[in-house]
Amino acid sequence: MLGSSLITECRSNEISFDSPSSSILDIRDEKQIQDYICQLEPSAIINCAAWTDVENSETEYESACDLNVYGIQNIAEAAKDIGIPVVHISTNYVFDGMKGTKYSEQDETGPINSYGRSKLQGEKILLEIYPDSSYIIRTSWLYGTSGRNFAKSILKKALKKEAIKVVQDQIGSPTNADDLARGIISILQIRPPAGIYHFSNHGEVSWYEFATKLYETSGVDIQLVEPIDSTGYPSKAKRPAHSVLSTDKWSAAGLAKIYDWEESLSRIFPRLVDAVRKGI
Repeated sequence: MLGSSLITECRSNEISFDSPSSSILDIRDEKQIQDYICQLEPSAIINCAAWTDVENSETEYESACDLNVYGIQNIAEAAKDIGIPVVHISTNYVFDGMKGTKYSEQDETGPINSYGRSKLQGEKILLEIYPDSSYIIRTSWLYGTSGRNFAKSILKKALKKEAIKVVQDQIGSPTNADDLARGIISILQIRPPAGIYHFSNHGEVSWYEFATKLYETSGVDIQLVEPIDSTGYPSKAKRPAHSVLSTDKWSAAGLAKIYDWEESLSRIFPRLVDAVRKGI
């Protein structure tokens, strides 16, 4: 999803890039990574590879760590060898969601599920190996036109006028993958001090409210969307109740403009609908 948005952003800005699939480059293989980077000699690495299956991380934690921790270790060491910056994508799920207000980059982490723990370990190992030229961007509730994501899943049901139940007691910020792609490019163009940055579209909303907005924008009766509590939704993994990210540090660094989530959704909405109808 994010990789596709980055490819589009690079092409529109005439930035040369290479985007190997996992069948060509397995970041879990240290030698593959080293050989690939040495041969390509890139000016930067943007890592969009990740285990993002929150539910199955609970039962397949080792597999999650293979990608989210040890794969990052391989990238960090290869980048350090030739002295190029790394941009790595992390998540709001490194927080427990108990603060009640926005999380800054300085706030204490405390993931409550295995996915969040694997992503936090990946952050730590990257900063331990290569602190001077590593950028970690934590984001939240990412959606886009490619791949599977909440927005497309809900839109598919909206277009069929299906009745659905959506949790109302988890609050976050939906983030357009296209906006994040622009943000990533701005990191490499501006090169602010290395470290952790938060990026998500402005505003906060529950999953239920996000789903209602998708139905409403589709012209479908929002009464078809029923709010439920997390206790009514069977899940192996716990989710943080309130995991909104503060983007003050991002804005202070003069990086790409961050839009309100509703404005950003309206811009991408026609392409979301088109992607759902085409089954992309």
